[in-house]
Amino acid sequence: MIRLLSGVTRLLGFGMVALGLYLGLNWELKLTKGDWVHWPSIALIGLILIGLVLISHQLSKLYGLMLTLIQESPSGLEKQLRAVQPRLRELGELFYRSGASALARELNFKSIPAAWGPLVLQLEAQVPFEDVRMLLQQEAREKDDRLGDLIHMVASLTSLAPSVGMVGTVLGLVKLLGDLQDLSALGPNMALALLSTFYGLVAGVVMLSPIVSRLESLRNLQTRGYEQALFWLHLIENRKPLLYVDPRESSA
Repeated sequence: MIRLLSGVTRLLGFGMVALGLYLGLNWELKLTKGDWVHWPSIALIGLILIGLVLISHQLSKLYGLMLTLIQESPSGLEKQLRAVQPRLRELGELFYRSGASALARELNFKSIPAAWGPLVLQLEAQVPFEDVRMLLQQEAREKDDRLGDLIHMVASLTSLAPSVGMVGTVLGLVKLLGDLQDLSALGPNMALALLSTFYGLVAGVVMLSPIVSRLESLRNLQTRGYEQALFWLHLIENRKPLLYVDPRESSA
């Protein structure tokens, strides 16, 4: 079933690439003065880039990217980190005094970094500290790898977008040389040749590069969240003084 779905996805990707090339070659659209919207060029760039994602079997990553961009934000993660940092000492004293069950009642898991949910639940279940640390580290690596894969995918599309724009430029020039005697086709062919490069640069620099930066920020903040939880766990496990926790770090 998985191989069948993979084959269908790849065929769909080739179909989108072919459709993008077909529209770029055959969709005649004249531009009016001051009009920068050239749908043949947009269709060529967009369909080829999406087709390349499908050909490389990254449909699940594309879906994961959409969910990540919708559900997570660097500002939200930063806010969660800043909300927990001043309370680390308080949470440690609460754990020493009343145990992990009190932590579970005290914390709102929706407003704290994701690492704290499994940390508190595992402590409440009396999982050994060493195992809790190992599980947190494993979860941190898995999430880091997932975001790393998304960053690699978007970065690849960022570098490919200008090249796809050059494909449109070549197609436009080929059409232009083939229709030199048809003056009415001069404008559409030149539009395809020039605007394809423009849209490729816009897609890479203006649209995809900020996504890469956003994902890298999410990755760094996510790592900080797990480091924060693991540091707190280290203090608790070794019964170290909670004076090591400086609330002023939250304003750094």
